[in-house]
Amino acid sequence: MQQHSSTPENSLPDRQGKDNQPGSTEQQKLAAELRAANEYRRVLKELASYPALTRRQLSIITKIEIATLCRCLFELVHDRKTVVIAYTARCIYTGKRVYHYALASKVQKEGGGECVQQ
Repeated sequence: MQQHSSTPENSLPDRQGKDNQPGSTEQQKLAAELRAANEYRRVLKELASYPALTRRQLSIITKIEIATLCRCLFELVHDRKTVVIAYTARCIYTGKRVYHYALASKVQKEGGGECVQQ
């Protein structure tokens, strides 16, 4: 019988995918930034079309997952300050309190600031 020589596992080249290619990290960062910019644009466009929307409503309209939308809204509210929490109210589906988001420019035009409805 003929015996095959086997190569020890630690002598095999490391092939973990695209991460080993030079420049792929920068490309991934750029792609992530472009996706985020597109998400911001979609959220701001829809908030311009409606008086105030919840995360669930925004997720359905924009087709962005809620987890991704949470990051996007957090940055728009706290960092960029282009979106505000217009009010809170009970969700008709869950019965829990939810934030309703609106464009900061719309809320200021209407004479209100960040108002919270109890």
